[in-house]
Amino acid sequence: MGQQILNCNFKFPEDCALPNSNSVVPHVVLGDQAFRLHILRPFSQKSARRDSGKTIFNYRLSRARRVTENAFGLLSQIFRVFYRPININPSTCDDLIVVACCLHNMLRDAYLEKNEKVYHQLDSE
Repeated sequence: MGQQILNCNFKFPEDCALPNSNSVVPHVVLGDQAFRLHILRPFSQKSARRDSGKTIFNYRLSRARRVTENAFGLLSQIFRVFYRPININPSTCDDLIVVACCLHNMLRDAYLEKNEKVYHQLDSE
């Protein structure tokens, strides 16, 4: 993936509007200080301390990364294969993640159908 991004061969999805907005924005890849690629990373603490805009950016980037980390945390609790490095072809790994997400959603839907009171709690919100 990194090599494809560096060579401008990575196929990002088309730019699209944000939900409930007319603002069209590009898709991005999130990362942290460990990544040397040209991806969306936080500003250094020293730099952000002097600029409130950078501090806000770092906070929002951190929130986005937490959503991804939490989703993978939930997925790995059900499918233990995600607890260790996966030694398969990257495209197969992509398929594995998509299939795991679909299976997770199917299991969740079946649980919600079996336990109707959960639906009532969701409807009352």
